Amino acid sequence: MEAATGPSVWGLRGGERRLGDRLFSGAAIASGIAILTVLAGVAIFLLIQAVPALSASTDELAEGKGLVEYIAPLAFGTVLAATLEVPANPALTPSGSYRIIGTPAARPDLPSKTNGSAKYGLDAVVPGMAFAIVKHCPTMGGTLKNTPSVPPGASAVDTPPSSWRRSRS
Repeated sequence: MEAATGPSVWGLRGGERRLGDRLFSGAAIASGIAILTVLAGVAIFLLIQAVPALSASTDELAEGKGLVEYIAPLAFGTVLAATLEVPANPALTPSGSYRIIGTPAARPDLPSKTNGSAKYGLDAVVPGMAFAIVKHCPTMGGTLKNTPSVPPGASAVDTPPSSWRRSRS
């Protein structure tokens, strides 16, 4: 059996749509209508709140504010309240059904960390691994007078390019 694909599955060109497609599109339409209804309610509320500011002069308004200063805090608070749904009486989880909070946590890593035997990524050593040490001038903004010689066991000594020495401030 072959999977159905193409325009008939997507609901194009008069094809029959799947049940999930119909349900999802219906839910999307319902959500859109609900959002538009809430926004219409917010607009009506703001217009009702704006009536004193629309009919009064700037001198009559509190603190001499204009229309925008009068409505802006109301608009922000109303839109914020419309977007955040805070339940009036949220159902709380009884403390007896907690699965993690209040239970002891096993920490098998603590003994090795406290006695120094823990292995970290920095401790990894592989055959043929090279190590690097950066030698800086002991004074701020200074440069090394000369490149130190290659110490025993080292493969090379290199100095960073001059672009690294520029101040980054």
